[in-house]
Amino acid sequence: MAESKMSSNKNSNRNIVIGVIVGLVVGIIIGLSGANSGTNSTNKTSSDVPSDSSNVQIDDSDKTTTKEVEKPKTWQTVTTLSGDNKKIGDTFQLTGGKTRMIYTVDGSSYSALYVYIVDEGDSLEKGGGSSIITAADVSGETNIVKSAGSYYLDVSSSNTSWTVTIEEYK
Repeated sequence: MAESKMSSNKNSNRNIVIGVIVGLVVGIIIGLSGANSGTNSTNKTSSDVPSDSSNVQIDDSDKTTTKEVEKPKTWQTVTTLSGDNKKIGDTFQLTGGKTRMIYTVDGSSYSALYVYIVDEGDSLEKGGGSSIITAADVSGETNIVKSAGSYYLDVSSSNTSWTVTIEEYK
């Protein structure tokens, strides 16, 4: 009888161990299958992907790209002054970049044009200026080398009408 009781205890212990092992295996299997069916799954089946590509929307709102398009440089009019005698223009600003003067003189062989580019606050009598002198009926342009600053045109002429334009390449 003692032998049968020992055999029964061994079978009982073995059944408990087997039950625990089976329970663990079943728990692991259930846990793994639950993890794959969660809402955060990254595995998509073909039924999860829209079949019509026109329905697909991509959110690129976090990928903002700002690319400033640089405008091509052109000649920009800074000031224009016209007359047929002495005239002083308004003050204008130069940035120190590429600058030119375009002029037109409508006169005879006895005409003259004197163009001075004077620093603001100065005068021809006080500080002079850069002069462009021409005679007769002529049109043309010339480069001007001036540092950044404020200037004005002081133009004198005789026997002619004229137009002077200052431009910067910006």
